[in-house]
Amino acid sequence: MRKIRTVAVAIGMLGILLAFAMATAAIPSVSQQPQQDKIDKSAIGEAGISSTLIPGEIFTGDYLRIGINNAGSLGVGDIFKNPGVGFQWAGTVPYNPITTESAAIWFWGEGYKIAYKEREGKTLVDTVAWYQPSLGGFPPAPETNIVPVSEKLLIDDKQKAVKEIKVKTKDNKLLITFLFTFLKQYPELNLETTIKNTGKVPVRDVVYTRIVDWDVCTDTYNNWASTGHEAYAWGQCDALKNPLPIVNNKIVQLTIAGHDGAFKKFDLSAKFDLLGLPLPVVNYVDLNAWDDMEIRSPGEVVQSFVPILGDYNAGVYYKIGELKPRESKTVYTVYQSNFPRIKEYDVELPVPFVDEISADEETGTN
Repeated sequence: MRKIRTVAVAIGMLGILLAFAMATAAIPSVSQQPQQDKIDKSAIGEAGISSTLIPGEIFTGDYLRIGINNAGSLGVGDIFKNPGVGFQWAGTVPYNPITTESAAIWFWGEGYKIAYKEREGKTLVDTVAWYQPSLGGFPPAPETNIVPVSEKLLIDDKQKAVKEIKVKTKDNKLLITFLFTFLKQYPELNLETTIKNTGKVPVRDVVYTRIVDWDVCTDTYNNWASTGHEAYAWGQCDALKNPLPIVNNKIVQLTIAGHDGAFKKFDLSAKFDLLGLPLPVVNYVDLNAWDDMEIRSPGEVVQSFVPILGDYNAGVYYKIGELKPRESKTVYTVYQSNFPRIKEYDVELPVPFVDEISADEETGTN
């Protein structure tokens, strides 16, 4: 595990140095040549990964093909056989192995971590549980502190797919439920995460972080920017260039955004949440999650409201706070893209109504 972590941190720091050396925000083009894998394959035994095959479900919509694995993150397939299916354009592209995959490629880095504290005597013990396919494998390695509980496909029809995954922390303190909703007519994926204290004593300072290493159309170096609750990555996607007849714009932007779901609280039955109880909120966005994937706090912090070029890795931090026994709190994450639609729809526009008027009326004469 230490070898893998060292490789990830080193690559992240290299991206930072290159980004700050760039005076302009050039848009990179996807290379047609094989790229260096971010995984130290020799460290798999040390990492405790039992299998590199990540199981899950794959869904295809009008814009996106999504792979949701059974540990609650994006990325289905073999982490040593790039690319897998995590977040990609839904169409067929002519390049092999270069495609539009942007999450399950090179380092499969979409995942999460949960940090929490529990009092033992006079000491507060801080624990971090985490998962990403390339660092955890499946089932998740023991050092992740994550144990799968169940996975269930609730809906999969022409309109949407809904998949529920439940995992728990190895110490049986927290139950985490991931509910993914994929509306197939839209270029977005919605995630609802509920964290429940299943223990007998309160857990404190709970912080949930959603992490994604966007490699836009397999390219590891992209333009990045962040706000108080979002992170963006974008670059040129050669796999979507002409002669594909339905595609004009080959610049692809991918987004991860976090929110507290307050829009769902605006009804009479829930108004007490607005007036009194604090809701979990996004309290931080870090573009250099390479060095804090397994620790509570951000390491070397990178934020930028203007484009910076590099191999970054976004972490969206949600402040959950204290959870009493049996108490749960929910937060929300949205993944978006501007991948083009894979098929065009014929829309018949109404013929404008033109009122026939006389020449006298038109000129205003009698």
